[in-house]
Amino acid sequence: MGRGRSRARTAGLRSPVFGATRHNETERTLRAFSDTLRGPVRDNGPVDEFRLVIEVSDEATRPYWPKSAVVYINGRRLYDLADAAASEQDQEWLPPPPEVVLPPSRQLLGGPDTWEDADEPWFDGGRVAVGACGCSFPGCDALVVKIDMTDEVVIWHDFRRHNRPAAIYEGLGPFRFDRKHYEEALQSAASGFRKGEVPE
Repeated sequence: MGRGRSRARTAGLRSPVFGATRHNETERTLRAFSDTLRGPVRDNGPVDEFRLVIEVSDEATRPYWPKSAVVYINGRRLYDLADAAASEQDQEWLPPPPEVVLPPSRQLLGGPDTWEDADEPWFDGGRVAVGACGCSFPGCDALVVKIDMTDEVVIWHDFRRHNRPAAIYEGLGPFRFDRKHYEEALQSAASGFRKGEVPE
């Protein structure tokens, strides 16, 4: 799908309200996760393992960008986990280019999303895109997730498919990561990418 169509702003794609109600819902969600996680995470360490690996793009992605940032959770590609949890046949998601997710980007640090539009968040509810459909534009369709952060924990939850709200990812998350290790993984991937430490 072309860029012009994917960037069209319509009432069906975007919520007109970004006010106090949504802010309060976010605060309640974050407090609930924090209350649930505070004891176990402090006492027992991280629950889930997060890795961000910069890889040579596969054949589907290479026409758009030569390197891709691929998320692994507990040793498995995020997209494999999503495919197994999807209530219907899932997309062959394209991973983002490294520049979208590596620091100083806030894409994987609670947002806002800057993949589809660097100047204006595209997705409702503060979600960010972690995979784009085959046309390469997440505004066309995307795997999106809500990322909440406390002082100690990063929580990925509420996975959705941007343009197919009926699609359900039952059992996909919530994933809970130790914040220190999570941020170290992002910085390590960024350092390696900038030094050119990525296989050709």
